Amino acid sequence: MTAELSESSNDTATDEMLAAWGDLLSSMEGFAQWAAAGEHAVDRAEGLRHGLRYLGHLAEYLIEHNDPCRPEVTLANSPVRTLYGNSADCSYYMSRISPKREYRVWGQRGDAPLVSAQVHRYSGDTRVAGTFVVTDEVCDEDGNYEFYLSSDLRGRLGLTLDEGCGEVYFRHYSYRPGSETAPTFFVELLGEPAPPRPALDEATLARRIRLVAKGMRLVQPSLTSLVDALRKRPNQIVAAWDPEDPAFDFFYGATTQTYLGGWWDLRGTNGLEVTFRPPPAAFVSIQIFNRWFEAMEYRDHVTNLNAAQMRPNEDGSFTVRIGGDPQPVNWLDAFEHEEGIVMIRYILRRDEPGSGTPPAEVRVLR
Repeated sequence: MTAELSESSNDTATDEMLAAWGDLLSSMEGFAQWAAAGEHAVDRAEGLRHGLRYLGHLAEYLIEHNDPCRPEVTLANSPVRTLYGNSADCSYYMSRISPKREYRVWGQRGDAPLVSAQVHRYSGDTRVAGTFVVTDEVCDEDGNYEFYLSSDLRGRLGLTLDEGCGEVYFRHYSYRPGSETAPTFFVELLGEPAPPRPALDEATLARRIRLVAKGMRLVQPSLTSLVDALRKRPNQIVAAWDPEDPAFDFFYGATTQTYLGGWWDLRGTNGLEVTFRPPPAAFVSIQIFNRWFEAMEYRDHVTNLNAAQMRPNEDGSFTVRIGGDPQPVNWLDAFEHEEGIVMIRYILRRDEPGSGTPPAEVRVLR
């Protein structure tokens, strides 16, 4: 009788695992149909590629690194895995955490313009729970830092975890990656250590596969809403994605940043000329993205420029051309793309709190 119950239980678990696999295939088919409805051939091709990239990201993180008792800091982006507004100047790292446990975060800061940690919620009204900026002031004389993630910080530096928190996300911006010392990030579980990893069971894998399928579906309405809103006012670049904006929340916008966003449309033009005057800030950049909010190819094309790479005007503003005839400086290469998203970032502003953010001036070149 015991053997029969065990066999029945295994059959049920196997059926659930296969059902989860079918759910994943269904979500991939839905993503493909959504992406293939793009207006331009390059958008359709990049849309299906984006689905594969996002699937790889979700599968790696939700299946292989989804263990808050054994936190692992993993690199989230690369030139071939660019997701939802990621900066070409930034390396992003992430680790699973649990609000029921306590963690020590430590490493060396390096000399990057911005090093930060942001805690994300998996449930609740908002997805960004808090941000910790690693400044020189929180480091010792050798550049080492530490802070804590806990539901009770007990007076220590760090971020408070509430019941919805499930992930810590690190950002490291660079003006010149080859000449800067990169930071390091380590997340250490405190308290009772985790035992050795158990063998994978069917029920656990089924749950994680369903999380991947859910992720493939969730992003579609949010990205569609963001793109539709921007396309209503083409070639305008204005303050966008403040913390109250649903797009800011869904795509985990950083509270350390002011974003200007817009939709660039080169159809019938010889390019766009964008002029903007940044406030005093630790980091400034302008970047173009494709229809899927991916950083456009930056290994062989200039699709992102930061303040160290741009030539300023006499008044301190910058004028950058998008598309059109190639320029020796301050030019972003749209290479066979006719439209997409543009973003200007001002990170760690140093002007007075509450100072306004003027829109960029956009001149259509004919």
